[in-house]
Amino acid sequence: MIICGQCGERNAPGEQFCGSCGAFLEWDGAAVEQAPARTPGTPPPGFGQQPQVPAQPPAGYGQPGVYGQPSGYAQPGGYPPAGLAPPGGQPGAMRPVQPGAVQPGVAQPGAVQPGLAQPGQPGAVQPGEVQKRRYVPPPEAPVVNPGDIVCRSCGTGNENTRVFCRMCGSPLAGSPVATGYGPPPPVKVGWWKRHFGRNRQGTRVHDAGDRPVLRRKRAWRRWVALLVVAAGIAGLALGPGPHWISQLKSLISSKTSKPVPFTPQSMAASASDSGHGPTKADDGVSNDFWAPPKGHGTGEWLEAEFPTAFQLTSIVITSGASDQQAQYLAQARPQTIEVDAADKSGKIVATKTVTLVDRAGPQTFSISASGVQRVRLTIRSVFGQQGGHFVAIAEVEFAGRS
Repeated sequence: MIICGQCGERNAPGEQFCGSCGAFLEWDGAAVEQAPARTPGTPPPGFGQQPQVPAQPPAGYGQPGVYGQPSGYAQPGGYPPAGLAPPGGQPGAMRPVQPGAVQPGVAQPGAVQPGLAQPGQPGAVQPGEVQKRRYVPPPEAPVVNPGDIVCRSCGTGNENTRVFCRMCGSPLAGSPVATGYGPPPPVKVGWWKRHFGRNRQGTRVHDAGDRPVLRRKRAWRRWVALLVVAAGIAGLALGPGPHWISQLKSLISSKTSKPVPFTPQSMAASASDSGHGPTKADDGVSNDFWAPPKGHGTGEWLEAEFPTAFQLTSIVITSGASDQQAQYLAQARPQTIEVDAADKSGKIVATKTVTLVDRAGPQTFSISASGVQRVRLTIRSVFGQQGGHFVAIAEVEFAGRS
């Protein structure tokens, strides 16, 4: 296992970052070998064995002055004979020492002992063993088990007790939890990083110890690119640029501005009964109406012309003789009307068929057409047409954007 030097957390072999504090284990960790587990009931190693006694006495035993014994006590290859006592007849008595004599092996006051650090001076340090940097090869495909926390940066599965990823050290807060076996889900990278980031796709990854060849930057490419961009901007400004900008502004305005009413400058019709001309459909009064002669209805049309072109967005039609129910039912009403929007030259730019509900009151229909300057309404079917009844349209209104 690897013990973190920052927090003391125990990490499994092969992990590169601490699961508790996120420290880099190659710098702050120490590899420790785990002792093999001992079977219960088995004595520890060396249990019940007698200590070994050296067959030879210590080095220098029996030399003159060593251990305070005379040279006569030295016996080649063994200890003093049994029962032999030192001078004085007392066991353990030491040989007299002359005043001022230096005894080997005895520390003297003020003497410098080899291997001992003196106060105020650094002690001797043995050169440490050079340790090679531990190399942990990255896994080809990280294994993800159910319940593992999947790192959002590298896709490695981590135990649910870890706070940092064991491979890249990224925080695991907010990372998804694996629900099954198999490879981890692909890490999503934004389009900006994919094309312009340092880790964009297609970049060669160099191995450790590989020195990439530095390419000389060519400044002329940058200047050529700037000249091309400047020429393109100048061409747009002097050419179709203003027209495109105007169209873009009109498009944005047509999508964002609020529609307003547009009043026709003239009204025309295919045929009109006496007292019910086409202007009756644009007088702002709902109890007066336009109507073709009696017996006519299907195929008759009403046309409005505008002074300037605009973008048509909706049409409001009040069918019948009035917006009051009793007067509304007194005359016939259009059921289906075909709406044709045309430009100034008469070219149709939009067509729509609308179906009206047989009830009194205005009804609104949406229609989208640009550059409209004429709008024609053609009756295709009728409600309640009987002999002696008019097919009436009380009012027509137009709305759009300029």
